[in-house]
Amino acid sequence: MCIRDRAYGAPDTYQNAYNMDGVDVSDPELGSQWVLPSMDWVQEVQVAGLGADAEYGGFTGAVVNLITKSGGNSFHGDVRAYYSGGSLNSDNAPPTAEGTNKVDSDVDVSASLGGPAVTDKLWYFVSGNRRQRVIEPFFTAGAPEDDRENSDRAETRFLGKLTWQLDQSNRMMFLLDWDDVVHDYRGVGDTILASGSQRQESPNYVYNLSWESLIANNSFLTAKITGYTGGDDRLPYFGDLRNRYDSDSGFDWQNYYQTREKNVDRAAFDASWSLFADGLLSKSDSHNFKFGLNYEAFESDFITRNNGGFWYYDRSRYCDSLDAYFADPSCAAFSSERGGEWNLRGKMDGLHGYLQDAWKVGRFAVNLGVRYSQYSGKFKDVSGTVYDQTMWAPRLGFVWDLGGDGRAALKAHYGRYYDGMTITLYDREVSGDALSDVEIWDYNPDTGEY
Repeated sequence: MCIRDRAYGAPDTYQNAYNMDGVDVSDPELGSQWVLPSMDWVQEVQVAGLGADAEYGGFTGAVVNLITKSGGNSFHGDVRAYYSGGSLNSDNAPPTAEGTNKVDSDVDVSASLGGPAVTDKLWYFVSGNRRQRVIEPFFTAGAPEDDRENSDRAETRFLGKLTWQLDQSNRMMFLLDWDDVVHDYRGVGDTILASGSQRQESPNYVYNLSWESLIANNSFLTAKITGYTGGDDRLPYFGDLRNRYDSDSGFDWQNYYQTREKNVDRAAFDASWSLFADGLLSKSDSHNFKFGLNYEAFESDFITRNNGGFWYYDRSRYCDSLDAYFADPSCAAFSSERGGEWNLRGKMDGLHGYLQDAWKVGRFAVNLGVRYSQYSGKFKDVSGTVYDQTMWAPRLGFVWDLGGDGRAALKAHYGRYYDGMTITLYDREVSGDALSDVEIWDYNPDTGEY
């Protein structure tokens, strides 16, 4: 069962695992989904939950893998466009608010093309997508007319994929994805004025180089080098000007309170060997063995600073009116907040190995497996490892086809599952000194200082 970000009983999104063509595209900081693939790229969606084989790890909710399209010997393509304008959308603002809170325009255009570069040898698939969505927000009564803007989010995505059939037994695939989000006036609306909102800039690259080899009719080998690199910056519109927050009206304005820069990288090597065998324990049994090894290295930098060094916490009740406060906020001087800045620069790695057997005899199927994982984490600016954890995860599943016709089955499973590695597991460990203390400075009206 999946409701929004929750799946199979996991309480939050970071307990799921997100993959694209086998590339782990989870955020190394928070564990949530990082890249933004277009649904036009998707050929197949694979979902597994608790009960999955030892091949799958790094989750206690669900593991989701998007399989992208590939080209073939015939040309295929499509172009699509969607548009929704303001006249097609209803107002969604509360009765006492000012504005509409509706989609002013939503344009979504994409194009895809796949086919042979060399018949029977080399195929390609390329796709591009651009979506721009403008929302006219609502504001709490009293918001200045000259400090209102529409929220404007633009998403751009490109994918290129080559598949090369070297011979009858060997195939290589190379994928490169670029996706980008530029969001002007993110968060604007209600009590957040345009000046207090942020600009999001989030470019990202994903790569995947895979080799598949049919060693024999009953033996199959796969090896991959995968990863991504990207950023997600949240920027102010007025440089180092200090933010103001009015605790009486709730208005947040003058400038976004912080400059935030986030950069992430993930790289992995993955290899697996599948072996099929019959009649090992009896004349009628069959086995599907799989052995795998994975090494991943990932980094996450999250750097913030308060614009102007601190932000104001005002009380507009001390001014003659709300308009007077916006004209000259010094009348509302009350306190200021300083600190709470991040200098979090983490480096992590993981080593994983597994072996499993899907054993079937008659109406009975048994899945046996065990997974080994070892995670470590450190701060880039601090010597030594501060997080080190080794985990063993046995898996045992049983299926009995009660009638032999596939209509009714009895299933049982025992397994151990662990969350994937994120920097949040150790980000506040004292040696990292990654988060500065918060200080509240009160305003002294006699000296005019904080």
